[in-house]
Amino acid sequence: TPNKQETHDHEGKLDEGHVSRITDGVVSLFRHGVRGGEICPRPKILPDAYCSTPRSCRDTPRAVCVDRLGPPCVVYSFGINYQWDFDDFAHGFGCEVHSFDPGMKYKHQRAQRHYFEAVGIGNTVGTHDGPSTLYSRKTGYQVETLQHIMARLKHTFVDLLRLDVEHAEWDVLEGLPFDKIGQLSIELHMWHRPFAYYAGVLARIPMTHTATFQNTDRANKRTMTEIWPNITRVYEMTFVGNKVGRQHPRGDADTRRNDF
Repeated sequence: TPNKQETHDHEGKLDEGHVSRITDGVVSLFRHGVRGGEICPRPKILPDAYCSTPRSCRDTPRAVCVDRLGPPCVVYSFGINYQWDFDDFAHGFGCEVHSFDPGMKYKHQRAQRHYFEAVGIGNTVGTHDGPSTLYSRKTGYQVETLQHIMARLKHTFVDLLRLDVEHAEWDVLEGLPFDKIGQLSIELHMWHRPFAYYAGVLARIPMTHTATFQNTDRANKRTMTEIWPNITRVYEMTFVGNKVGRQHPRGDADTRRNDF
């Protein structure tokens, strides 16, 4: 564990109480790479759709455990910004895909088994009245909890949940029904709070960590500032639950052309 002189965040030094809650186990989550193991023997590495050059596209990928995907799987993807790469990948496995982004205007049905809603994810149901977390900076948008969306869509299990919601993920993580999620692909943004807070939330995720990739390709130079020694502010992480919604024999994406 770093000593007090080595710790720092956007407000300055962390106090001793914060430092005491940081464990080597949580810090190790930020080490770059894939740790699939038996729970994820064949991880698929997907490039980041938002990148400036082909080289940078290899710098901030995300991992998906494809052994756990196959029809009739259900995928929820939050934070699209008109970038469909991840959603189309999941759709290619025969999954029913639901894409959500309150900052977009788009048709409800993108393809067979692929649906869109201009709704965000939150820890309450109603109108989001705090600072915007959207690329468009839109305010006053509708949010729902994951539990509310699942009940509305009549889903009892989500095989793959993707979150890229620009710091809103932290409040959401505190209330997720992890026993109803097969795997979680999440982009973490550590902007406004001490590292001890973020570490505490991550430590309480009751899933197996399988991959981490450091985000290094953003115009915002603050992305690469350290919030903790050797830990910067934006990461992609994947977690896998012990429960599998269904046994999926398929391991390769269906490459048939989608009818958009």
